[in-house]
Amino acid sequence: MTAPRVVLDGVANFRSLGGLPTTDGRKVREGVLYRSESLAGLTDVGRQQLVELHIGSICDLRSPGEQQRDPIEWPEGTRPYQIPVAKLPDARVAGVELIRRVMADTSGEYIQEVLLGNAQEMPRAFGESMCGVFESLEDPERLPLLVACVAGKDRTGFVTALVLATLGVEWEAIVADYLRSTKYFAARPPVPLDGGLARRTPGPDHSHRRSSTRTPRDVSISRRRST
Repeated sequence: MTAPRVVLDGVANFRSLGGLPTTDGRKVREGVLYRSESLAGLTDVGRQQLVELHIGSICDLRSPGEQQRDPIEWPEGTRPYQIPVAKLPDARVAGVELIRRVMADTSGEYIQEVLLGNAQEMPRAFGESMCGVFESLEDPERLPLLVACVAGKDRTGFVTALVLATLGVEWEAIVADYLRSTKYFAARPPVPLDGGLARRTPGPDHSHRRSSTRTPRDVSISRRRST
């Protein structure tokens, strides 16, 4: 039986990665790992839904400029631990010159070049930061873990694919999840390229940690399915 989809009102491309099958017949646990686009579009209903998920840590892959333009408004007392993570530079994802060239290129060739270049940069940019992601998966107080970027597609897809592969998820299921963002993102309302939001001052991150001898795979994978 397929678990019901987890929904955040105002954030179309948000979902749980629970239930994905592993190669040894188990499944990723529900309520442990989520992926999303930016949470800047949350409605009041969506914020309450976010509170009920009890997010323990977030891997926010947005560039500094993207984060400054669309800060996440966490409900009071619910701000999760922010995993230190390297970013793709603004010049590659949100710079003024980048946006100007994308808008001027009616052929679409420039944006294709940019996206391919970003994909080639991700292993170098995010590789060393993955240690923090797996440390959060090992720490029960940092769960659930949320991975997010602006659209929740390319950068988030790259990092979640690495996590899922490490957990032993079937390759076909990893690819299917990566492509699922296209369907969810299609339901996302259009957003102005400049963000259109006033700057806000984010609150402090949680810094608590608890040691654990369990591995990310122990924490994140359910028991073997019965045959």
